[in-house]
Amino acid sequence: MGQVQSSTRNDSVSKSAAKTDNNNTVTKLYEHQLLKRCEHIHFDVEAWYKILQCQTFYTEFIPISPSIAQAFVNYYQTRYNSKKLLNLNDLELIQSIQYQLKQQIFNSKTNRFQINGSFIRLSSRSPKDGNPLNSQALIQLYHQELNRLQAKYLNECDSIEGKANMELIAYCYAQFHCLKVANEFEALNLILTSERIFIDLLRALDCQQVQNNKDINTNNIKLHDCGTNKKDG
Repeated sequence: MGQVQSSTRNDSVSKSAAKTDNNNTVTKLYEHQLLKRCEHIHFDVEAWYKILQCQTFYTEFIPISPSIAQAFVNYYQTRYNSKKLLNLNDLELIQSIQYQLKQQIFNSKTNRFQINGSFIRLSSRSPKDGNPLNSQALIQLYHQELNRLQAKYLNECDSIEGKANMELIAYCYAQFHCLKVANEFEALNLILTSERIFIDLLRALDCQQVQNNKDINTNNIKLHDCGTNKKDG
């Protein structure tokens, strides 16, 4: 009987040690990611915009809180990864961003952006892989540009390489122009359907959780030390 209890206790200790090691590994991983991210902070648009605003496009900023980031992640997980995480609160947060986009960026009375569209991005990440709200726009723009190129450079179509080159140029043109948005619905759709942004937000939230846990542990240690000192006194 004693041997069984000892074995059970040892198994419990082993599992606890394994869990601790795993948590430490995850923490170190996210700390490494945070350090790498810190190296690129100076390249984020919000870091250099005030310095170069006279030399670049006019830009407006809308802050994204961790709760809104989580709502974006939950939307992507629900829509593309078959995980039913999206809830009513998430929808309300997403709608709040939609409203901010409308009021701050696409308000016809205060709109300082170009009539032919605006580009949207999250800090250093643009939703290049996001789906345009008009799913046919990419195809239409592609054929439109390809026809223009073929009419302008007739001899380029004679070779396989030349034809492939024009097709690639036309595709890049179409993709670039599909990133231009004219209203809050198009902007939000690019953000919510971008895997690049989803992964960035997922990592950011994980790093935030690790940091929160470290803060909690630090506070617990301080409280423990305080309680010990009082007892000693």
